[in-house]
Amino acid sequence: MFPKNDEEELMLAVTKQPVSIAIEADKSVFQSYKSGVLNSTACGTHLDHGVLAVGFTEDYWIVKNSWGETWGESGYIRMATGVGAEGICGIAMQPSYPAQGTNPKTTESTSTSSTPAPGPGAKSYEDPKDGCSAGEMKVQVSGIAGDFCAPACSATGSCPAAPAGVDGQAQCVLQSPTGERYCAILCSTGGCEPSIEMTCKPIQGLGICTYDD
Repeated sequence: MFPKNDEEELMLAVTKQPVSIAIEADKSVFQSYKSGVLNSTACGTHLDHGVLAVGFTEDYWIVKNSWGETWGESGYIRMATGVGAEGICGIAMQPSYPAQGTNPKTTESTSTSSTPAPGPGAKSYEDPKDGCSAGEMKVQVSGIAGDFCAPACSATGSCPAAPAGVDGQAQCVLQSPTGERYCAILCSTGGCEPSIEMTCKPIQGLGICTYDD
C-alpha cells in the first residue's frame, strides 16, 4: 500500500513496477475516451474501477485499462498529472499492489527467479487443492480470503488469459517479497466463476479472483 493523495510517491512506485490503482470510470468523459491526454475533473473521484498504472511522463500517466484493445489507445489511456491532490479521476487516492502471502510449501519456488512460464496447453489460475501447473505457484493475497495458482509473468507484464467462462482480466499485478512477479485475474463485483467457487474478493477499490476456502 502506498501513501494516498501523493502523485510523487506513486511515480516512484511506478518506476519499479506497474501499480494497481482505483479510479472513477462511470462518467462519459472516461468511458468515451479515444485518444490524447485526458485532463478533466469531470470524471470525479468516487472510486469504482480498477486499472493499472504502467508509466508516466512529466505531463501524464500511462494507464492500462481492462476493456480490450478497441477502447482508448489500444486499451490504454493517458491521464494528466497534477490534477488536484487526489489526482485525475482519483488516480492517487488508493494506489496499491497486492503482497504475496507466505506459504511454507512454496518457499523454494518463490525464491527462484527463473521459474518457467506455463507451456502450451498448461492450465492457469486453477484451484491449488488440485495442484498447480509448472510455472505457477499457490498464492494467497494479503488481506483477502482464498487462494489460487498464479502464473509467473515477465518484465513485459504478459499473462495467460483468464480461462474460458471466468469473468475477469488477467494482469501482472502481484510481486513476491523477493521480487518475482505473478499474474492474477482482476474482477468487479459478481465476476470470476462462482459455479466453481471462484469469486471476486475486493481489495483497495479493486477485486481479485480467488477460490473460496
